[in-house]
Amino acid sequence: MPDPVPRKSLRLRTLLEKIQVSRSTVYLWMNKSSPYFDPTFPLPFKLGRSLIAWDCEEVDAWLLERMQSRQHGTAKGG
Repeated sequence: MPDPVPRKSLRLRTLLEKIQVSRSTVYLWMNKSSPYFDPTFPLPFKLGRSLIAWDCEEVDAWLLERMQSRQHGTAKGG
């Protein structure tokens, strides 16, 4: 069986550049206690003790979903 194709990961700085929001906005989207919590936003994974990253394909799918929902008038504010 062939090895799975490695997926690209995004560190926080690259994620912020890609989606054009602030660090605090990302953490508000991930915080279940926040009024800005977005359950559809991709969760990060650990690369090390204090190192996290996001799966690039998951982020791309999330962005695409947001753009498509905008076209249908169902976009969630954030």
